[in-house]
Amino acid sequence: MKRILTIVPLLLLTLAAAGQKAEDHPQSVVNWGIKAQANLSAFRIKNIPTMPDLRTRFEPGAELGGYLDFNITRRFYIQFGLMGSYEQCEVDFGNRATTMQSVALEVPIYALWRWGNEQKGWFSMGVGSYTEFVLSGDIDGSNPYRHVITDQTTGDSSIVTGDNLSGLAFMVGYELPCGLQLNASYHYGLSDLLLFEHDSRTTYQRPHKFTLGLGWRF
Repeated sequence: MKRILTIVPLLLLTLAAAGQKAEDHPQSVVNWGIKAQANLSAFRIKNIPTMPDLRTRFEPGAELGGYLDFNITRRFYIQFGLMGSYEQCEVDFGNRATTMQSVALEVPIYALWRWGNEQKGWFSMGVGSYTEFVLSGDIDGSNPYRHVITDQTTGDSSIVTGDNLSGLAFMVGYELPCGLQLNASYHYGLSDLLLFEHDSRTTYQRPHKFTLGLGWRF
């Protein structure tokens, strides 16, 4: 799965380069910039046997990081990002609710197309993949990631939630002629974070989130 997610942007790059007419590159083949974003994150959860009433709801967080754009043509480019994020969601167990928090490092890769010009600005849209590494987490004073739970009856131990996840991402944005950007994205997690033995087709915990933020291209 991770290999597939890694090569998705590269395949898009090959197809786009082959299908487009030759165009002049922008002044720089490589551009870079920074982003500051707000996010709303939660989990898509289904049929966890020990917690049938478990639900999550979106809560706000924040992200900060940078990116590199590789301009393949004037209209098509690949964007590599590195974002530090703080994410949280409300976890409802049915009889009580609490907040789950995490600090993570995210690496998104987008294949993007742009429309516009230097006078009016640029509208961009694209898809890609992302990988996220959770550095720390907290729920009721404990770290829910890689946390070992022991069954008091059988003595068996299991790790509940994984701390490494991947998925698909969709992004749209608008850049003013001065370099100021407005970006929005949706991240759809494909990784099942439940690490105990189960059938991931019918039982899973998968992340997803929305982001909205500002960027600046240097």
